[in-house]
Amino acid sequence: MTSDNLEKQLIKHDWKSISLVYNESSNYLEMTFTGPSESEDYRAAWDKALEIATEYKVIHWFFDQKKMSLFPQDLKWATEDWYPRSIKALGAERYNAIVSSDNFFSDYQLKKNLDGLYQDADNPSVAYFKSREDALVWLKSHIK
Repeated sequence: MTSDNLEKQLIKHDWKSISLVYNESSNYLEMTFTGPSESEDYRAAWDKALEIATEYKVIHWFFDQKKMSLFPQDLKWATEDWYPRSIKALGAERYNAIVSSDNFFSDYQLKKNLDGLYQDADNPSVAYFKSREDALVWLKSHIK
């Protein structure tokens, strides 16, 4: 267990290659990908994240995507289905700290899509990092 997971955790869910943790003390969601995900798990994890974020009014998100591989149909679903639902439920203000994927295609496609999604948002803040530690320091610096 890493030191950031020693914070008070309210909710934790695990799928085969995805872990989702809500850190109550800092009010942020952490989604860690440990390998390629099946579409069913990928979508279930994102839907559960939206459910938790809506309930607890989360605007700070931490994504460790270092080991993630992204399938085109899942990226399309996230862009066209999940993201509009998240805007409706949470609004556009959010802070996203992302540990970039080792998979070049996944990393490129994700950055391309996020840049497009957030270009018109009210207050988007997306930052990419090579390490968990740097990403968490940045994210926590934006938590009031």
